[in-house]
Amino acid sequence: MASRRIMLAMKKRGFGIGKWNGVGGKVEERETIIEAVMRETKEECGLIIRERSLAFRGVLEFIYRDHPSWDNKCFVYTAHEWEGEPQETEGRFTLDAKDVIWVLHLLSLHFQ
Repeated sequence: MASRRIMLAMKKRGFGIGKWNGVGGKVEERETIIEAVMRETKEECGLIIRERSLAFRGVLEFIYRDHPSWDNKCFVYTAHEWEGEPQETEGRFTLDAKDVIWVLHLLSLHFQ
């Protein structure tokens, strides 16, 4: 499936609980960022993406002045194709009809 949409879902637990989020997580030991993107996407929403469909879009740096241990960098990728349909997975995100938002343009970003 090809699309120009962004998937957001409600986080069910952990850091950011109750917030709208994109798919993501931590890079495991001996794992590349690309491998983490593909693994986290499958774990968190059941979609399978291939490396050839990924495009690097930038890095977001989060700085928490009151909680420096929370500081982190988020590497942003988009996928122009995927297999499957979003589904709820073990505590990661709630992905049912009322909780999934597909956005054509988010904050005036235009993905080409």
